[in-house]
Amino acid sequence: MKIIGLTIAFIYAFTFTNFANASTCEVPNQNARPIKNVSPAKLYPKEAEKRNLDGSVTIFVNIDKNGNVTDAKITKFSSPEFNDPSLLDVAKSIKFTPAKKECEFIPSNYTFNISFKTH
Repeated sequence: MKIIGLTIAFIYAFTFTNFANASTCEVPNQNARPIKNVSPAKLYPKEAEKRNLDGSVTIFVNIDKNGNVTDAKITKFSSPEFNDPSLLDVAKSIKFTPAKKECEFIPSNYTFNISFKTH
């Protein structure tokens, strides 16, 4: 009888532990994504806006396991007026849902494109 009791206790503990772990990690793997989108109208580079230019910029960011941007770089721009360092300050202020691998938050990166239109 003691062996049966121990077996049942072990099965109960094993099942409860696996159930508890499963409920805390509904999505085991995911890419980082911004929590809130930023309006391009608020980001329009001043020089490009003064000259009434349309254009675009691609920004690459590194994200820590807490969802904070640790580094940002402009990797592509349609004209020099869009290579504006103030865009990097905005990119660094964006909060992300961090990436996950096997239910653990991990550092990652994210690339986004912003198009600017004057009309």
